[in-house]
Amino acid sequence: MREIKFRAWLKEEKIMIDVSEIDFRGEEVSEFDESDVFYEGYGYDYAELMQYTGLKDKNGKEIYEGDIVKWWGYEAQFGRQLQTERIIYINDYIKDAYKILCITEDTGQTVEVIGNIYEDKHLLEGEQCGI
Repeated sequence: MREIKFRAWLKEEKIMIDVSEIDFRGEEVSEFDESDVFYEGYGYDYAELMQYTGLKDKNGKEIYEGDIVKWWGYEAQFGRQLQTERIIYINDYIKDAYKILCITEDTGQTVEVIGNIYEDKHLLEGEQCGI
């Protein structure tokens, strides 16, 4: 069974936190309280919540929504197999995690987390992202 985990990017503080609990009581929260509890009251104007995909990169690092990964693999072009690499932005937990699982499982292809869209957006500049 896949481990259910979350993290959050706090926009004003510009920091990523691991989330150990999500509080859905709907209480109004005006500022980050330096804990690892994500309150629904933060709202998405204050923080971005990201889910763990259940996958790890080649170094054992957990892959979350919002991560930017580098993919090394093989593509057939003009009847030849060429080794290629791409930068992939993990936007959607279900769709993107499934694609990465399909292209890496038992194929020798690998992915490595190289950043995330909040702290390392420059990694996406000029890149064709996607699988």
